[in-house]
Amino acid sequence: MVRILLVLSCVTALAAGAVSSQVLDDCGNPVGGGPYGMDAPLGTVLTSFQAPPVGKVAGITMIGDSLHVISYPNVFSGFQVIYEMDPNTGAVKSSVTVAGITSYYGLGYDTRRYEFVITSSSALIARVSLNGTVTTVWPTPSSRPIGVAYDFGRDAYWVPDHTTNNLYLLDARNGNLLVSFAIGSQGLTRLAGCGYSAENDLVYTNGRDQDKGGFIDPNTGRLLFTVTHPGGTNVGQGATVYRRWQAPLSGNWNTGINQTIYSYEMGLPRVECSATVKFGTALQIKWVAARDAGRIYAAAASLGEAGFWLGNRRFPLTLDDLFFLSVRAPAIFVGFAGALDTSGEALGAVAVPNVPVLAGIPLAIAFATLDASAPLGIAAISGPQPVLISR
Repeated sequence: MVRILLVLSCVTALAAGAVSSQVLDDCGNPVGGGPYGMDAPLGTVLTSFQAPPVGKVAGITMIGDSLHVISYPNVFSGFQVIYEMDPNTGAVKSSVTVAGITSYYGLGYDTRRYEFVITSSSALIARVSLNGTVTTVWPTPSSRPIGVAYDFGRDAYWVPDHTTNNLYLLDARNGNLLVSFAIGSQGLTRLAGCGYSAENDLVYTNGRDQDKGGFIDPNTGRLLFTVTHPGGTNVGQGATVYRRWQAPLSGNWNTGINQTIYSYEMGLPRVECSATVKFGTALQIKWVAARDAGRIYAAAASLGEAGFWLGNRRFPLTLDDLFFLSVRAPAIFVGFAGALDTSGEALGAVAVPNVPVLAGIPLAIAFATLDASAPLGIAAISGPQPVLISR
């Protein structure tokens, strides 16, 4: 299938047929912008929905494209429940009870060991199997850890402390302390919730005293930037970074049993486009990176999301034939390189050849913004946006 796509794309590019003379969207209109409903000023709510009505959100994490939420302790049964939810709609897909766990306030997911990770107000960190069985428990160096995020590259857990306002890095193999950063002195206190972006090697946490969330450089511990958290005061319980949007999701601590979970704009790169495109038409794309206005960007497509590492950062595409074609076939991959405008946006498209055999092929699209002074010349990386070629 890769060879078929490669050959057909090259033939189409050389022929410079109709789809390359004018790029049209799926409705037959020329590419030219229009609202997508997501790009917005920093701090703007991208999505919001209610958590399961069984108590406040104690912690959240992503596994693939599913959001997982652990309920607040001591509600109804006394045990805590982890719910699997759709991050776009909030629909509950499944749930599992964590037997014997009643005082845990953070939730992460270890993608190497395929287990949940939870932190306890009793200064503990634990791993939990996907069926709800506690498999490992260690003490933490902090008095009240609230939140945890797994860092695959370092094989370690990022853990913010609600009392000391420190951010700790714990070895995932034995729970030993590797690094400690003082975050409170930089302007975020009463830390709660933690997320990690492998694409941009950034740690996210909430400062509930400031009603803000911020990204931290894991190499230096420096708080890079913050935005106001939606939902009122003393907010920001539980946190994760949805890799497709490169935006955090977090709960509102104050809204009781019908608590709201928000995703909000932090300005990192994001691909905005339809999830499907018909063969013989063009997929309209918007590249969005609010913090990188005016910067040069470069995009690519591939048939998978295996990813490859660029130092401590991960570009989320597969190095396959389509990847290399997409960076050198501008007749098909339109606007896959250029400069973002003053709003941090640019337009692109994929002119899909009018060949029925392409139906059913899945693509993934991502891009990076460039800065000569940044490591490897890369300022920031988007998450992968999946697209299915349809009939």
